[in-house]
Amino acid sequence: MKTPDSEKKPDFTDTHSLKIKGHLYSSVKAVERKILESPPTWVMLAMKARNVAVGFIGLKTENDSEFLKKEYVSENLLKISGCDQHLDFYCELLIENFADHQIIHLKTDVFINNTLGKLYFSVVQHFHPLVVKSLLRSLS
Repeated sequence: MKTPDSEKKPDFTDTHSLKIKGHLYSSVKAVERKILESPPTWVMLAMKARNVAVGFIGLKTENDSEFLKKEYVSENLLKISGCDQHLDFYCELLIENFADHQIIHLKTDVFINNTLGKLYFSVVQHFHPLVVKSLLRSLS
């Protein structure tokens, strides 16, 4: 999996977290499965619209087998990357286990590659936090 250049600072970074009482998820694979099997309806529709729109300008979608790369670092850490002509992104999904609860973190770093990336992300950056927060809420 391609990794970010450690010398370069991300153009955008954010981390969102969710505290869950008890231990609902045994691993990041269980969290991933829940997100993929039952995302909020509005998120699913937004992603379908995004895929249609970017298809017209030649950008990759999550349906492109070479776009998303996953690395299960441990039971509690999943790294996901997507690299395309306009930007590269790197996500980390982390579960922290405590005695009576879990905290699930989703961190995203975005590296913009060119003017198309700037234009694309100038729109996406407004929706990204809403999508991530909605996905995390769907886990509880």
